[in-house]
Amino acid sequence: MFQETPLLKLAKHCARFPGHQLKLVLASLVENNTAGRLWAAPHPQGRCLLLLWDQGNNVFYIGGEPTSYEVAGELATLFNIKIKALAAAKQLNWFKVNLLPSWDEEMLPVIFPGMSLSKVERLFYSFPGDKPVPQASPDMPDIELTTIDRAFLERRELENLQLVEAEIEWMWSTEGKRRAREFGVAALKGNTIVCWCTAEYVSRQMCGIGIETLPEYMNRGIATATAARFVERCRERDIVPFWECDTENIGSVRVAEKVGFSLLEERTFRVGKFS
Repeated sequence: MFQETPLLKLAKHCARFPGHQLKLVLASLVENNTAGRLWAAPHPQGRCLLLLWDQGNNVFYIGGEPTSYEVAGELATLFNIKIKALAAAKQLNWFKVNLLPSWDEEMLPVIFPGMSLSKVERLFYSFPGDKPVPQASPDMPDIELTTIDRAFLERRELENLQLVEAEIEWMWSTEGKRRAREFGVAALKGNTIVCWCTAEYVSRQMCGIGIETLPEYMNRGIATATAARFVERCRERDIVPFWECDTENIGSVRVAEKVGFSLLEERTFRVGKFS
């Protein structure tokens, strides 16, 4: 029977969630910078099946060794009754799920009965510690790169400021929001924020990157320059930055490669709809 477990106990279960990308996510959850919930189903032989809900990007990670179809059925009950209700309260429609290598694909219809899950391949990069940060400049005049901090977030005259604030509100836990408000880079065209790069999944040694560019300002080198400046800020804090994107997001892949990120791994996710 699955029982919810305090997230502070996640640290002792990290070995059940292997991989570079999950190491970043777990570290942020353990330090309470990202919101999440954890359920565990103990097994008589000492094994433990886990369901981790990363509420930053709304991803479910199933960890541990699958013990039986019966336990998978219990997981289905947890998801379809308890978690669906929690998601509805948060007005969430879509979710991603990641099965660890020890799991059989045939378990998916048991856990998510009647649901159609589409496959998505995601790339995970890091910026090597010994690599120089490129001095990138936008291919557009009058673009100003500036730090996202408390003073910046108080400039109510800035257009699209609410989008930056929404990104911080979504990705960080309640306790972590104070730290989030002093960690980011924005590109300005006059009083318009045209690109913003914020921190996500932050821990003492690692940091993920969330970046967004207005469509009319894409392909002008603005995202590359903004991301490069963000990497510099990470270096100042002795934090290793990471980059994640879908394999089909060619624009994001190109920016990561231009800045100098190195590919670490590729993970397969399934995307489903709660309703």
